[in-house]
Amino acid sequence: MSRRAIAALVVSLLAANAVAFPPGAAANFPGANGKIAFVRGEAGSETSQIFVAGPEGSDPRRITSTPRHYGGLDWSADGSKLAFEVATTDGTEIWVMNHDGTEPRRVSVA
Repeated sequence: MSRRAIAALVVSLLAANAVAFPPGAAANFPGANGKIAFVRGEAGSETSQIFVAGPEGSDPRRITSTPRHYGGLDWSADGSKLAFEVATTDGTEIWVMNHDGTEPRRVSVA
């Protein structure tokens, strides 16, 4: 993914999610890969995890390994990357990872 595409994705996420988000459920429309991504809160916790599933909700799979406050999910145009927000005590960070949860990297600092 080019720097320009990442920058456009970050700008759209920031514009769409200008306010910090509470833990809970959030989802997005299917990406070009046909998958939906969603955030599900952890039972008895204020943290959440990111999952992907088929467009009808089949075969949900957790793609994050660290419980945090996730939100603001958005697929890249080709469905190969997922951008998301992580709420921290210092603010909100923007991260990007591959569609399967591999190679997460922070693209903005809170």
